[in-house]
Amino acid sequence: MSEVDASNNEATGHSASRQSTLGLISVALVLPVFSGVLLFFVTSIPLARGISAVTVVATAVLVAIDAKFRSHVIRNLILVSTLMLRSL
Repeated sequence: MSEVDASNNEATGHSASRQSTLGLISVALVLPVFSGVLLFFVTSIPLARGISAVTVVATAVLVAIDAKFRSHVIRNLILVSTLMLRSL
């Protein structure tokens, strides 16, 4: 990385890891919406429960990964993710 890029990142406060975690949390927030739309087309109860369970687990994992990169909210988000997984 050049000196110009480094100074720009320091001045704006943005880094590559922060930008990638914004992508993770965006996917974690949009994933339930997509699975909800998908559930409109599912007629099997076991398949619907499977889609719901996968959505909950995937969202919890994405939020936990995002929390790992955001130090000021790690404990709260990991706690919420753990509680979500235990409720299954």
